[in-house]
Amino acid sequence: MVLLLGIGSACGSRTGPVSVTAAAVRASPNNALSAVLSANIRYASQAHVNYAAADLPPESTPEFAVAAGAVSLPVLGLMPDTDYEMWITASAPDGSSSDGPPVRFKTGALPPDLPVFNVDQRGELEPGYTMVAWIGLGGQLQRPQAIPAIIVDAAGHVVWYRQLENWITDWQEQPDGTYTAAVNSIQVPDFESPANLYFQLDRQGEILRTWSAIGGWLTDDHELRLLPNGDALIMAINQTTMDLRPWGGSSRGTVLGNILQRVDADGQVLFSWNALDRLSIDATDPLALSQLTEASTLDFTHANAIDLTADGNYLVSMRHLSQIIKIDSQNGDIIWKLGGADSDFAFEADPLGGFSFQHAIRELPSGNLLLFDNGNGHRPPQSRAVEYALDLDRRVATLVWQFNPQPHLFGSAMGFTQRLPNGNTLITYGFLPRVQEVNASGQVLWDLRAPEGTGWIYRAIRIPSLY
Repeated sequence: MVLLLGIGSACGSRTGPVSVTAAAVRASPNNALSAVLSANIRYASQAHVNYAAADLPPESTPEFAVAAGAVSLPVLGLMPDTDYEMWITASAPDGSSSDGPPVRFKTGALPPDLPVFNVDQRGELEPGYTMVAWIGLGGQLQRPQAIPAIIVDAAGHVVWYRQLENWITDWQEQPDGTYTAAVNSIQVPDFESPANLYFQLDRQGEILRTWSAIGGWLTDDHELRLLPNGDALIMAINQTTMDLRPWGGSSRGTVLGNILQRVDADGQVLFSWNALDRLSIDATDPLALSQLTEASTLDFTHANAIDLTADGNYLVSMRHLSQIIKIDSQNGDIIWKLGGADSDFAFEADPLGGFSFQHAIRELPSGNLLLFDNGNGHRPPQSRAVEYALDLDRRVATLVWQFNPQPHLFGSAMGFTQRLPNGNTLITYGFLPRVQEVNASGQVLWDLRAPEGTGWIYRAIRIPSLY
């Protein structure tokens, strides 16, 4: 990701004083809360932007490496409808610096359809901003609306947004510092009907490329994971016809399964794993089967999360099996299954006896597994964040940590958990539009809420910076 442009020679051999001249500012075309400040710089190796507004504390961007010539620096996370003064400070390795001429800039208004969140903060948080995959609802049928991808600050104020073509589910930061967004029900090349597509964006909201499943399959919108080498883990949707009479369905019933693909940057499939070739309908959670009728479709696996493990294999969360599956990345064999009707592990120290209709599997540095237990099958239904330690020899999954709010909260679908660098956990409740940051002892430090009925939060992810 390139945040600035430098034209000219590098400043390894300084022959004059640092200077900043001919400054100009322009608005970002992607949101009203960003700007780009340009200037000519001489004899400097780095530069940053200072900005200030009445009744607001002065702020600065991070330092950017620069070369001599014309330079453009981004300014992100501004307040709406605000008059700012901005200037560039450039510096040399010997510590000498120079300020450029100040310029004036006024931000625009926020779009009217952005959500308004209420926030309670009760303790010290993991620093940064929160990416919120907000699915706004509107109209009498409460259909998803085309709400921008957003990032909020600790007070719940939108500080970054990007309008895409339709409503967004998976919205996250990738290892290379870019963002990806799953945009639903848009017109995709080679498909007659609207389908899903992933957009990859830089920090200024510019679209870098798109990602989709390969081979004519529909793209699943639940998760895209980009790997450090540039490969992508993505899921496709496989639709087939099966005799579902043994499970209460039709003799020619429609079944939806998932295909996990590893795709390189050129769109070549490096690995493919088809759930319908590997799993039995008998493993479907009874709660999912109970919704099957002769006329209905069986959404069999409903895979919703992917992770790459420390040993180079894959974890996939199969919601409608209430199961996490570990897949050998070389031959596609199933290494183990956790949860569900044919679990390879027994659960210990878990008062609820395991998870139900889960989301958000992640392997922690310790090797433990963290996930969001939607809890549809619990009695009563209740959602929680859970962490398990796996004993591979004894085939036992021990609950080592959970956060189960009292009174219970229940997000029947969507949701996420993220272990933060300071040890706190960020928990998204999905259909219950709420995000909480809790510490290891279960104290709620941050509670972001939207009025019920206004929308859902597919997932929320804390990032350290907008830059």
